[in-house]
Amino acid sequence: MDAPSRVWDRRRMPGRLRQNGGQTTIEWLCVGAACLGLAMALAAAMPRMAPAVSGGLRAAVCQVLGDSCPQASAPTADAPSPGAPWDSPDPVQRATWGGYVSLGDSYSAGEGLGDYEPGSRVEESQCRVSVMGHCVYHKDPKVLNGCDRSSGAYNATVTGTYDFERGTQTWACSGSITRDVYNGTDDPSCSDGHASGRYGEGCQVDRVNANTSLVTMTIGGNDAGFSDDLKTCYMAERPGGSHEAGCVGQQAEIDARIAEIPNRLIADLQAIHERAPHARIVVLTYPRPFPSDPRQTTGCLAVGLGPASYHLCMSPGDQRFLNAEARKLDDAICGAVAAAGVGAECVDAYDAFDGCEMGEPDGCLQSPTAHVSGSTVIGINPGAYHPTAKGQRILGGLVNDQVAHPH
Repeated sequence: MDAPSRVWDRRRMPGRLRQNGGQTTIEWLCVGAACLGLAMALAAAMPRMAPAVSGGLRAAVCQVLGDSCPQASAPTADAPSPGAPWDSPDPVQRATWGGYVSLGDSYSAGEGLGDYEPGSRVEESQCRVSVMGHCVYHKDPKVLNGCDRSSGAYNATVTGTYDFERGTQTWACSGSITRDVYNGTDDPSCSDGHASGRYGEGCQVDRVNANTSLVTMTIGGNDAGFSDDLKTCYMAERPGGSHEAGCVGQQAEIDARIAEIPNRLIADLQAIHERAPHARIVVLTYPRPFPSDPRQTTGCLAVGLGPASYHLCMSPGDQRFLNAEARKLDDAICGAVAAAGVGAECVDAYDAFDGCEMGEPDGCLQSPTAHVSGSTVIGINPGAYHPTAKGQRILGGLVNDQVAHPH
């Protein structure tokens, strides 16, 4: 290029730059408007696209708009993640996505059924002296270790029906009361209780966690002292026994103990929910022990051997009394389950053993047999008044039905 040409270019360059600069400004304004429109469209569609749009893209769009689009919050127990298994419309999925933990007392542990889990019953608990197949001296298992977790408990029926993705555990312990499940922040080991804490296992509630999907439990019977109440009624039937004081005369005391259960059970349930916020919690009540129309010969207890033996048979009036107290206990339990406000489910098992109550052929409750106990001198077999293998299967069926068809 010659010198005049270069001079000519220098003369025309400012105009050309001004011309190009004007075009560039207009173009950039158009591009900016288009981008802003696209950003606004994305923001409007964001609620529908949220599952598919990455957090980074969402943040970028919101930054362009000056944080004008809604921000996502982290999933919580009250607002679960979309598609979370515990939020499934399928009740079985809600119960089985994680682990199953069985808590509670001897009804959940399987007292009296044998085949106990290693470590839950020690050898010293076995019968010491047997005469013609009848145990006449039996070291009371509750003196040493009476959790007695049996493979025949109702949780075996549940695990035989459903597969739990994170396995199963049994921490129910014979003799447990509500304070053995949870006893407040001042007693983290539940040492004030007389079963789990005493055996060094601590609070049962600490056995559940965020990966627990199902908890089942029976609790409250020992708080009401029901096993001892039954034994006292039997002793009142013996010759020279004080019937009025020994059985029906216990009503005020039993009712007072039942009245104390709801607040403790509510605390148990809320503590379970706090640790396992997505678990279904199923609480079973207790079957009535005697027929609705009792007979004099129902559930008799043989005392002594040979010609010197006699039978203690619960009177029909006493049987009706104890059935009525069981009804009060069950009502208190279900009332507490509803009042806890954690979505727990109560299964009323009061009539579950209808036709196979204690003393009936092929019964669902173990009948009492007398033995000399290491702790109480005169005692009744630890499995007395507890479900037989048949009874445990019935309870397991109730849980299975509740898992599949909540009501």
